[in-house]
Amino acid sequence: MAYKVNRKDEYVEIPDTVMSARKTYNFMKKMQKTPEFYELEPAEVMQVLFEDDDLPDGPEGKDYSYFGAITVRPVVSGRDLPGDNNLLDPIRPLEPNIKDYPIPGEYVIVVKYFGDPEDYFSGMYYTQKLNLFNSINSNSFPGLAKIWSPFAEDFSDFTVGKFKKEDSIRQVKAKLGDVVLHGRQGQSINFSSGDWEKTTPNIKIKAGQLTDRDKFLVDVSYLDEFQKPVEEDINADGSSIWMTTDEEVDLNTGLSNATDHRNMSKVHEDKGAQDGGKQVIINSDRIIFNSKQNEIFGYAANGIGWSTKWSFTVDADKRVNFNSPEVVLGKGSLETNPDEGSWPGVVTITSKEGGLGSVALGDSSKSGLLVKDKYEKKYNKDKWEYGSIIGDPALEPVVKGEQLVDMLNDLIKLLKRLTYAGGGPLSDLPGKKLKALEEIYIGLDQIQLNLGVNFLSKFVKTI
Repeated sequence: MAYKVNRKDEYVEIPDTVMSARKTYNFMKKMQKTPEFYELEPAEVMQVLFEDDDLPDGPEGKDYSYFGAITVRPVVSGRDLPGDNNLLDPIRPLEPNIKDYPIPGEYVIVVKYFGDPEDYFSGMYYTQKLNLFNSINSNSFPGLAKIWSPFAEDFSDFTVGKFKKEDSIRQVKAKLGDVVLHGRQGQSINFSSGDWEKTTPNIKIKAGQLTDRDKFLVDVSYLDEFQKPVEEDINADGSSIWMTTDEEVDLNTGLSNATDHRNMSKVHEDKGAQDGGKQVIINSDRIIFNSKQNEIFGYAANGIGWSTKWSFTVDADKRVNFNSPEVVLGKGSLETNPDEGSWPGVVTITSKEGGLGSVALGDSSKSGLLVKDKYEKKYNKDKWEYGSIIGDPALEPVVKGEQLVDMLNDLIKLLKRLTYAGGGPLSDLPGKKLKALEEIYIGLDQIQLNLGVNFLSKFVKTI
């Protein structure tokens, strides 16, 4: 609220007689001296209105137009106000869009516009906080609005409500030219530059100051120095979004990158945030993308790489589509050097002209799915053993299930005819041999009945 400070010589006496020119001049100089007038005044914050019980009543319940309002006691003009803070009328913030709420015991600047001169708080608004301690967490120091000295009074039982004062929360260590917005609990938005001698704009957003410092072995001994600023740390800060144009960022992926990331290394050459350039880096314990109604799209001009220490899961209620000339799945799927004894991975899908392609199942270097003529082979104890590969490998084709069933069915019919003894030439065989043939016939009949029951896959299809 505006206030004035009267001068000692503000009031003058007008003489009864005619004044000389010198006395007239001195009288005019005294009349020109006016009281010291102050339009802005610091005020101590007593309460911040966020709870329904704190809001004043309106025409239809609580008056929510006072949400975020405060009760204050102006330091100079408010010393004659009632001592009961509950009798102080709330005042709203001057700025409607950007709200910077104080806490009790801090000091704000108050000003009065369009108010009723007879009503002390009418038309009064509050603006910026006074930066008493240059702390982004708390500048609370109660008692300056009272007539007595806060240094002599006991404020040990003073509380600011549901707010944790934390001296270790510091402002960001800024550079010349930076524009920084701070929250009270280690949040910040820094409009900075990788190099202020060039045009290299950066925006660094963080929530949580050095919350993971122990995990990344960050030295924070400097926090023992009172109010020493902290640097943003893409690894140790809680959650970060860095948008850079020309800055090499030391992002630590050791806790998240797969132990065996040979595919990423081979295809993407271990590129990352450390390569600099224009990039957006998001780092946190969990990152969630959710499209409430429509799609999520991702595009990349030079490849997409994923790496995880745990699992990569895809759930789709309808379909998963891959449109590529070749799809290779399996551990070490890109290691195709025959000298290393490894070939394309567990599943290889290769397309050909005309829409036809092939599917290879199994690690071809170990499962024997290469053409057997390409192996050195020998017969040992009723089975063929295949040794080293001779020449280039070739994948054998997959058997077509239904055609195989038809062929086996025809084969079994022929075998059954050979073993059927009823009235045929085989009926003259001795009893034991005849019984054996009958058992073989019955066994073949059971096999024929079960063909295709548990024989054909419900999921794997071919053409």
